[in-house]
Amino acid sequence: MSIKISLKIKTDFDSEALEQNLALPLVRFKAKVKFWKGFSWTKSVEGIVDTGSPISLIPKFIWEEILYESLSSHNFGISGISPPDTSPVLANLVRVSCILFDKVNTSPSLDIRCYLVETNNIPLVIGILDILTEARIICDYKNNSAYLEF
Repeated sequence: MSIKISLKIKTDFDSEALEQNLALPLVRFKAKVKFWKGFSWTKSVEGIVDTGSPISLIPKFIWEEILYESLSSHNFGISGISPPDTSPVLANLVRVSCILFDKVNTSPSLDIRCYLVETNNIPLVIGILDILTEARIICDYKNNSAYLEF
């Protein structure tokens, strides 16, 4: 029996393209996540499911209260999340436990590798490593339906 976790589909439009009278949709899949604090789960946080990102990114306000295992003493420079012509954001590679859920179902507990980012100026990004290697993502954009199937 499989577990299906519904994803919210959010569509915005590229503002620069709109200035040129071009409607270019920016599609985001969003999921509700909780992280393990060592004795209980955090409050619910909404994250972007990013199939183009291999590793999840967790902003500081979330990781300050969760239990994690460091996987490297090296701080990695993460580019692509900060404006061009700025220094990469520093992040620590760790393993955390999380669950994804919707109004009806909850995923199994997942141990995922992720970067703890030293800023709050990014959204929670749910990468494919350790999540989409455990679940299938099903999307029917035309009918506004998407879910993860475990």
